[in-house]
Amino acid sequence: MSGIDDATPEEWDRAAERARLEADNGFKDVPHYYRGRDGKEAWDEMVETMLAEGYGIEGVIAGCRLIELKYGRRQGKADPTEESRKALWYRMMRMHLKYPALFPDPRAYRGPDAGRSGE
Repeated sequence: MSGIDDATPEEWDRAAERARLEADNGFKDVPHYYRGRDGKEAWDEMVETMLAEGYGIEGVIAGCRLIELKYGRRQGKADPTEESRKALWYRMMRMHLKYPALFPDPRAYRGPDAGRSGE
């Protein structure tokens, strides 16, 4: 495989299964990442803003790629496991946005009440 966009369906199935087995995606216990104003998830607010500003879904996908690269390049400067998990989360979200029928929303890997308890 030469790149994420060149992956075969079988490779994606294996990657998705690994992600399901590793349910902790790096954001699980950090509520401020996924709870924003008015009870909305911060992610949803960011997407709404990008769409409202005219970037479209392709702009959101490009943003995911940029953040994925950021975390991928920070691995020597912080906890490498944490940075890898964050990069993986944005890669998974990017693939979900591009191919929603094939890739589930990575937020589905969190527990059902994660970040929604009002804490």
